[in-house]
Amino acid sequence: QYHLPEHFPDEVLEDARQCVRNYNPKKAFTGRENLQNEVIITIDPDDARDFDDAISIRSARGGGFELGVHIADVSYFVRPNKPLDKEAHKRANSVYLPQQVIPMLPEILSNGLCSLQEGEPRLCKSVFIQYDKSGHRKSTRFANSVIQSTKRLTYRQADRILSGDTEDYPEAVIELLKKMERLARLIQKRRLSQGM
Repeated sequence: QYHLPEHFPDEVLEDARQCVRNYNPKKAFTGRENLQNEVIITIDPDDARDFDDAISIRSARGGGFELGVHIADVSYFVRPNKPLDKEAHKRANSVYLPQQVIPMLPEILSNGLCSLQEGEPRLCKSVFIQYDKSGHRKSTRFANSVIQSTKRLTYRQADRILSGDTEDYPEAVIELLKKMERLARLIQKRRLSQGM
């Protein structure tokens, strides 16, 4: 009905393959903030088809928090005015249908080097948001980063952990989720007090 493109042109697929062939982690990681030793997780629906965002949290001075949001850095692989760039520009975004996904980028990237797979070093765009102990945002910082997802969770699994069913999950992941919940409650309380 909407003439959505089901296939990628050959030159786009070749451009994506060339990006993967030419990918040099050592070079790509240079100048990026290295977060590979941080506890970072992805949380997605059971039927998620891509993993392109992750979260982290640290305790901050004065009882506050630093929330980290990490988005797969697709831009690193899409060179301006090359076939991949032109095709992505035409598609604008991925399209999610009940039984299939029509991706913006070929699968070799969208489910490969641009997918925040558990245990794999990946390039990200990160934002770090500082909150005080009342859930007020104090500052924001952006960075090009390298992360390595500690654990891939579904919403159901995260909910079970927060409900006390923590068996088989690393202590660091459980602690991260508890901090996330505390921050979420603080923000919710602050927003309600402001009439939101």
